[in-house]
Amino acid sequence: MRGSRKRRMGLLAVVVLTVAIVGAACDPAPPPQWNCPNQPDAVSLVILNRTNWDRGTHGMLPALGWNSTLACNARGHADYMARTGTFFHQDLTWRLRNDPLYVNYASLGENILIGPNSMDGATMYMAWWNSAGHRANILGWYDSIGIAVLRTISGRTWAVQEFGRHF
Repeated sequence: MRGSRKRRMGLLAVVVLTVAIVGAACDPAPPPQWNCPNQPDAVSLVILNRTNWDRGTHGMLPALGWNSTLACNARGHADYMARTGTFFHQDLTWRLRNDPLYVNYASLGENILIGPNSMDGATMYMAWWNSAGHRANILGWYDSIGIAVLRTISGRTWAVQEFGRHF
């Protein structure tokens, strides 16, 4: 009887551990009302492709995968900056420590941009690439990316690249 109970408890521990590992491999789902983009739009796709191209040619870094959680955060931040007319980086350390959507992340990074509505994806990307700090994010140890580009009727483009590294 005792051996059987130990085996059951051991099996239960293995099942719990397996569920925890599988759960950690996936990002928690954002709330449905966020309507997160599961794939990049045309402008974001240009930025994503340029990012991955440069990662491959400068240090043979792996390509970044599209991540809807990061894209949601990028869109939310671009929208907030556009609505308030402010230009600032988010407190990503706070987000890592306090936002349940980021429990599986070891690190986050962010590039932000404001410019005229005439900017296309390649121009936005080159503005980031030509800045040492932004280039460091592009070539950083991340494994995923989300991008948002918001154009306002006032003639401004607000763009955000969110980078993430999972555990």
